[in-house]
Formats: sequence, structure tokens, C-alpha cells
Amino acid sequence: MLKSFHGKNRAFYGLIFGAVIFILWLPVYLSYFPGVFAYDISLQTGMIIGNEPFTSQQPVLHTLFWKWMMGLGSLLKIKDIVLYSIIQMLLVVLCLSKALGILIKQGASKVSIILMTAFLALNPLPAFFSFSTCKNILFGAFMALWSVEIWKCIKFGDCRFKSFLSLSVISLLGCLFLNNFVYVLFVFTVISLIVYRKSDLKKVSFSGIAAIIFFLIITKAVYPAAGIKEGPKAEMLSVPLQQMVYVQMNGGLSEEETETLKSFFIDNDWGYYRPGNVDVIKGRFLEEEFAKRKSEFFSLYFSAISSKPKEAMGAFVRLNAPLWNPFIKDIGEYSDKEYLESFSFEGEPKGYEGFSRDSKWPALYEKFESLTHYTTPLKNNLFFTILFSAALPLWIMIVCAVVLLVRKQGKYLPVLLPYFLLIGTHLLGPLASMRYVYPLILFLPFAIYVSVKRD
Repeated sequence: MLKSFHGKNRAFYGLIFGAVIFILWLPVYLSYFPGVFAYDISLQTGMIIGNEPFTSQQPVLHTLFWKWMMGLGSLLKIKDIVLYSIIQMLLVVLCLSKALGILIKQGASKVSIILMTAFLALNPLPAFFSFSTCKNILFGAFMALWSVEIWKCIKFGDCRFKSFLSLSVISLLGCLFLNNFVYVLFVFTVISLIVYRKSDLKKVSFSGIAAIIFFLIITKAVYPAAGIKEGPKAEMLSVPLQQMVYVQMNGGLSEEETETLKSFFIDNDWGYYRPGNVDVIKGRFLEEEFAKRKSEFFSLYFSAISSKPKEAMGAFVRLNAPLWNPFIKDIGEYSDKEYLESFSFEGEPKGYEGFSRDSKWPALYEKFESLTHYTTPLKNNLFFTILFSAALPLWIMIVCAVVLLVRKQGKYLPVLLPYFLLIGTHLLGPLASMRYVYPLILFLPFAIYVSVKRD
């Protein structure tokens, strides 16, 4: 095996490998030039230009980041989507460079670093998503760096002030760039408090507490003071809504209960049921009715799941099955969403000057597009079905956890735990999407390294 890097500035090698990743991502970006305007960015743009009320439905910091790119682009006479794409790519690469630098500084072998860099640089998914306008990207980069910092603390049995500060800041950024990370952080912090209560590693827990406190101050005090209202709550009710509608379809609600359920939707109509997507039902949900009649809603829900527990569990299991079942051949058909979304599926907001595709590498663009729209690439081949599935990263993480247990290195399980918790939060969401597993994909080479690394 190649020896580790030497010299006083070993961490500087991280920047070199980061530069390699960025350079090898550039062809993918240039093929999609000037960028990818997709996922929730249309709604966020509407908030920025005043078409929509500015709420915390989407992470406010991510919306502000896009707003700053729009303003800076106007000032510099550069298309905002170009600035966003390049700066986001650089930020992701900087986080990965820092993570690689930590491993190099702690003695990681050259072959390990080269293999990790190759995975990140040559894998088409990290490259494609690196410039996509969805909130999961910067969050995934922050989470990867955060996890490597935790690994460093565990490896050396202490968490110095510098590490504590770094963990606190990165944790807070993670919460501000992905709303549901605060739940991941809370559970992780509680477990850490129990596990590390008698060691210096309890500072890992304190960093989580500090981040959660600052997050609550920002979201519950600063946002309201700035006129930013809370977003809709319907997404948090995705699973109950899906279950109640499916139970009703299977005769689990009386006529009176059915009418009560209908009263929570626009025109007493919940739309239609899709096993892998609750967006239509969620989009018709009347938030104001729920706010006034919460007890009635949950009373109806418990009545529904108790009357047809098998159907209720089935609706839950099927809703986000692509996140855990690697044998689902087509995530696009299953959820009625694209495998990778590379366009503005909601349309550009009124009043926003959009852009047209100006690919600098049309052949590569066409190749990517042939593999992304409404189908898992090469879905008729079982090997490729699994390889391109949204569930594969989770199962690799599970294998890494098992390897740690077999090698009696369970002390490193907390490094992987947040990723299992993150997928758990997505299982409660409205649909499965490849962007949800982007944080896992970014961390996979680090997870494999942690699981096989000898102390």
C-alpha cells in the first residue's frame, strides 16, 4: 500500500484533490450550461421577486443564497444561474477538500485518498448535482465535513475547542440549509449525551445543543422579526394523509368519517392516490382547517389506522420505497418524477427572466439526458437497476455499519448514525427523490474508509 503524505502542510493536499474534483466536474456543468433550474427553485424565485409570500417553507438561507446570486449577477452582468452554479460547486468542493485534508493530516494513505477522490470526481451523480439548484446540495457538503470532524474527535478521544466550534457552526449551517436536519441533530445529540457523558467527547453533544439553540433563535425570533412567516405544515403530514386516503379507498372509513376527511381539502376533494407520491393530496390540503381542527384530524387518523392497520402500514411502506428497496426498476414511474430533474418543471415564475440551454458539450448533454428522464438508467438490467437505485447508498452504509461491528469498532457508528436518521426523516416525506440521498452519496467514500481503516 502507498504510504501516507508527508510534510508540514499535508492538509494542503486536500485542496489539490479538491481542484481535481472540480476540474473533472466542469465538463458535466458545461454540458448543462448555464445550469439546472429545477426542484423548488421556482417557488423560491417567486418569493424573492414578490409573487409568493416569503416563508420558511424552503430553507430561508438557501433562498437568500439564490437571492444574493441574482443580485450579484445583475451587478456583474453575469447570468445569475451561472454564478449560482459555479459558486455552489466551489463551496461543495471546499467542504470535500477540507474533509480529505483532515484524513490526510491524520495519516490516510495515498491510495485511500486517490480512490476517494476518484469516486467523487468520476461518479456522474455528484457531478450532476453539484450545480443543481436544490437545497440538498450544500447541505450534503456540510454534512460530509461535519461527519469527518466527528470521526476525528472519536478517533483521538477528545474534542478540542477548535473542533467544538467547527462542529457547532457546520451543524447550524446544516439545519439552516435543510429544515429536517434539526430533527436528525436532536436525536444524534441525545444519543451522544448518553454515550459520551463521561468523556471529553461530550463536547460533540454540546456542539449539537449549541447549534439547535441558535437555530431556534434564528427561526423563532429572527425570521418573524424580519417578516418571514412559517411555511405550510402539510409536508409534515404526508404519511398520515397518504394513509387516510388509502384506508378510505379500502373501505376503512364510515360515510361520516369520509365526509370529515373531505372537509380538510379544497372543494371536499383530495385529488387522487399515487403509491409513491402524495404531492397532489398534500397540495389540496386546507392548512387553515387543520389549524382549527387538529384534534378532530388526529382523532380521524387514529380511527383510520386502527380500522385498517395492514392497509395503513402498506401505504406508508410503499410511499418512499425507492429509498430502501434497491429492486424498484423505475423511480420516475413510481413517483411520477424524473430520475434526475434538469429543468424547471414548474415553469419560470412570472417576472423572472429565464434562460435557455446553451450546452457547451451537446453530445455529453444528450447522453446525460437520455439516462435521466422518467427512467432509471438501463432499468431492464438487474445490475444497473441496483447500481442506479436511490436505495444503494443506504445499503452500502448498512454494510459499513456491519463491518464496524464485526471488526469491534462500534465506537465509530456515530459517524454513520446521522445518515440513517436522515433517511428516516425522508421516509416521512411526500415522495422519493435521488436528491434526498445526495448527502449519502457524497459521504460514501468516507464511510467506507472509516469502516475499513485500522486504528
